[in-house]
Amino acid sequence: MFKRKPIQSRMVLDNAHVGNQLSSQHKIQHQLKMIQMTERDLQYLHSFQPTVQKNIVEIVDEFYNILAQDPEMTTIISEHSTFERLKVTLRSHISEMFCGIIDESFIDKRYRIARVHVHIGLPTNSYIAAFQSLNLSFMRLIFDTVPNVDDQYALIAACSKIL
Repeated sequence: MFKRKPIQSRMVLDNAHVGNQLSSQHKIQHQLKMIQMTERDLQYLHSFQPTVQKNIVEIVDEFYNILAQDPEMTTIISEHSTFERLKVTLRSHISEMFCGIIDESFIDKRYRIARVHVHIGLPTNSYIAAFQSLNLSFMRLIFDTVPNVDDQYALIAACSKIL
């Protein structure tokens, strides 16, 4: 009468070289605790990195295609850089998000990027919308490539946290 659904294989999590390497006194530790970022989240991110790398060009192109539809964003970008240069930077930024390590260098780079965005006058709502666009791209990639529902949920949560 009831058919069992086949159990989908689980992701193999990479335990090597992942983790929060910040001191326990680092100012970002409270924020990591609030968003419940765990070592397991970092393991999921690191294990998903090869899939992200295979799809990085499409993820970044989709991101900038959406931004290019906004005349204000196009003006800001053309005044300070080019879409092609920003694509290279974003590919690097995304790759680092999936390295599975949060250390001083990782945090410093995010602060530098945020300061640049403030300096060039990027509106906060555009910054938030950009992150949401990336999050949706990651979710689509997860649903398309990760068969196990528990792994899908864990990866979506980890991506939301790292963003």
